[in-house]
Amino acid sequence: MNAKAIALMVVGIVLVSFVFSYFHVGYPTGMPDIKQDIAVFQNQGYNGIGLGNGKTTINPQGKADVVIQGYIKNASSNSPLDNSQLFAFVSLADTSTFTSSSGFYQITVLYSGTYTMAFKVYSYKTQYVSLSVFGNTVWNNMSLTPAHRFPIEGKTVGFGSVSTVEPNISMNLQGFFGQSDLIITKSNSHGYFNISAYNDSYYISVTTPQYGRTTVPSYLNVSGPQKSPPALIQVLPLKYYSVSGYVLNNLTKPVPGATVISLQSNRSTTSDGTGYYNLTVQYGSVKVTAYMLGFGAGMNFTFVSKNLADFNITLININPFSGQGTNGANSGTGVSGIPPSAGGNISRALQGNTSSVNYAKGPSNTLYSLSGNITDSTTGQKVALTYLKFYLNVNGTIFYENVPTNGTGVYHLVLQYPGDYKFVVYSPFYDDYQFSYNVTGNQYWNFNLTPFGSHVYTVTGYVKNKLGTELQGISVSANYVYQPKLKNVSTEYNMTNGSGEYSLRVFEANYTFSASGLGYSTNYTAMINVDRNVSDVNITLPYINPFSSGSGSGTSGVGNPQSSNLSSFLGGGKNASTVYYNETGGPGKYNITGIVTNSNNSLPVFNTELEFFANVSGTTYHESVKTGLEGQYVLNLSYKGNYTMAVYSQDYYLFTEKFTVRGNLSANFDMTPLPNYMFYRSGTILNTEGPVNTSKISVGIDGHYFYAKQNSTNSSGGYAIYMIENTTPGYSLHIVAPGYYNLSTSSFSVDGNESGRNYNMTPLASIGNGVSLMNLSSSPETGSPSLSPSALQKDLGNKSDNSSFAIANNTTDPVTLNISLKNVTSKIAKTQFIGYIKIDGAIYRFVNYTDSKGYYDLKLNLTGTMAMLVSTLAYKNSSES
Repeated sequence: MNAKAIALMVVGIVLVSFVFSYFHVGYPTGMPDIKQDIAVFQNQGYNGIGLGNGKTTINPQGKADVVIQGYIKNASSNSPLDNSQLFAFVSLADTSTFTSSSGFYQITVLYSGTYTMAFKVYSYKTQYVSLSVFGNTVWNNMSLTPAHRFPIEGKTVGFGSVSTVEPNISMNLQGFFGQSDLIITKSNSHGYFNISAYNDSYYISVTTPQYGRTTVPSYLNVSGPQKSPPALIQVLPLKYYSVSGYVLNNLTKPVPGATVISLQSNRSTTSDGTGYYNLTVQYGSVKVTAYMLGFGAGMNFTFVSKNLADFNITLININPFSGQGTNGANSGTGVSGIPPSAGGNISRALQGNTSSVNYAKGPSNTLYSLSGNITDSTTGQKVALTYLKFYLNVNGTIFYENVPTNGTGVYHLVLQYPGDYKFVVYSPFYDDYQFSYNVTGNQYWNFNLTPFGSHVYTVTGYVKNKLGTELQGISVSANYVYQPKLKNVSTEYNMTNGSGEYSLRVFEANYTFSASGLGYSTNYTAMINVDRNVSDVNITLPYINPFSSGSGSGTSGVGNPQSSNLSSFLGGGKNASTVYYNETGGPGKYNITGIVTNSNNSLPVFNTELEFFANVSGTTYHESVKTGLEGQYVLNLSYKGNYTMAVYSQDYYLFTEKFTVRGNLSANFDMTPLPNYMFYRSGTILNTEGPVNTSKISVGIDGHYFYAKQNSTNSSGGYAIYMIENTTPGYSLHIVAPGYYNLSTSSFSVDGNESGRNYNMTPLASIGNGVSLMNLSSSPETGSPSLSPSALQKDLGNKSDNSSFAIANNTTDPVTLNISLKNVTSKIAKTQFIGYIKIDGAIYRFVNYTDSKGYYDLKLNLTGTMAMLVSTLAYKNSSES
């Protein structure tokens, strides 16, 4: 486009914008470039006009299916809008439903929150509603005002030149509501047109063939009576040019009778006997495509602003092979994937030898094929279990298909079309073989292959496991090597005999030899140059790793003294595990789970890396497992078996155990820490008068509490707790003693012995009004209904001490218990009784009275779990927790 044309276009757009400001016709505003980011409605679409965009909002609060429902009526007649299609919009997202005979509707949104939504029914004005959408159902009744049709006058003018009239232009103006909202019009000989339209956005498209479909503006937004002057619709008269050239095949030979089309211009033509075509196309970007039977589509792209010559299109023939040679999809073009020298030989052999394919018959994967036997011309044996490549040339394009022979040397080559074919057959071990065949159906062709260099040799050896035991029934194959790839050609395939021996006959070449069998990992030899008979090509097979993650083998990384212990335990094949590889297995199929405990202090072995070792026929496999806060572990295995395992951790002595795995297994065990990783913390538990000698101490590990073996203070209030090294603050102590509030220390780390760690406990001086601590070793109480110490111990002795660590000082907010006493049938009113409370081994006494309804009040200055015993004159004792 030249500078003058660009300037005229800019002036035209500015003029159109100026004119549109005088009447209610304009562009839709606020159109985003992308679709709604989230699905708003249960049944959501995306409209192209974006009705409600810029005026609607959504503030989602969370995922929830909320139904918005209500009744809709005509605001003028007050009658229901029955059986009408209702649209709801949020930005570019929309949904629709039909009202019932009573005007009832329902829509579902996928988020709770606040919305501003647009609702629209054809021929009615859009209504915008703000809704708070929470709960299951939200009601929204509406009265919609009938829309008015407004007369709109317009004029079709030139693109970028609004002073130029373009007459007799046919246009479609499409509103949102489909066919019922379509306006078809045509400007007259002076370019004017008149329409009557509802308030809506209408997309404009030109249908006159000599003009482009797109206009400026592309939309009319009708929102009220039009003001003068008329709406100007810019249309683009199309210019057409000639594009010509030749349709050729890959040999640059003409392809007559090819169909040549341009979809943009909706034009087509046919190439003549010389392959020449001439096609009329419109101004702009153009794709010219050619089609011909037996060829794939050919295409060429350009920008057309003048007549073009020599715009040639090359067609490539369809691959006549079926692609069913190997796994249904090993067909292609060219000679890559084989040694360069072999590719050069095949290219030269096929040069000028073009196959004539009858594409007119149509493709079929069942009607055309070649099958037969392939024989080694030197040995007279069938060429079995070998991959061959069949090559042919069609008009300069080389196609190939990989075809295997079966165990008796039979091949089966499938073609899609009949034809007079010229083949070259390649194998890395044989001379290339060339033959021609007129394929008209499913036919047979036997042929011989001559070994490359005529050199065939025998390779022998043994397959053993890691312990040196010969393995029977193991498959061994030869893998031909050429730079840079390794290809498993399986020219020879052999099973080891009862002595673990195999024997293969192969052609002179470089090979690796591989062996594989049930329960064993495939293993390869180094590359061997077979230029004579070779013996003692032995292969050692390790068993498959029975651990699911397959984390590794060997014992590297294990420190002393565990390293020597582990070697002694696993060495020489003793303590071997027996794995049932012959049964169905799979990663994570079997689990061993349990708790690992420190044998010195009974605390869990927490957040600790454990290494499980198993010896399987001389190979040591291992898997890493990390315990949780409570010492829990999960070990995944792939197979059943009888496992003898060693468990290693750098902080603990080696642990050994046998596991019989027939399914998921639970197994707890202890591990003994190494002395240099085990430390103590000691001190004295005190109160204001001296040591507290009845304390029980538990160890907190990241908020989880456990009793250690040494969990009580001695007669002098002393304690000593042993813990494994942990340099990250994660330990704490929790101390419980009768007559004292529970005490929890702050978190601390352990990286050495610590003494003198003393803690002071606060006595329960007054746990409540009239409640006092009893001394059970003193003289028994006198007076009824008091109970003797033996009676108290009998009735409250079986009540467990508090272990929830919830006894805490609550003096700022005493707990009031409003409790009733009753016998089997009625409340016990106006009665004196004595109550006894047991807290952490200590017993407290109080006297109280029931009121006329059998209730009594008890105020306690603590919170927690405790046991209570009540004694009265006339009733049996009653105990509660």
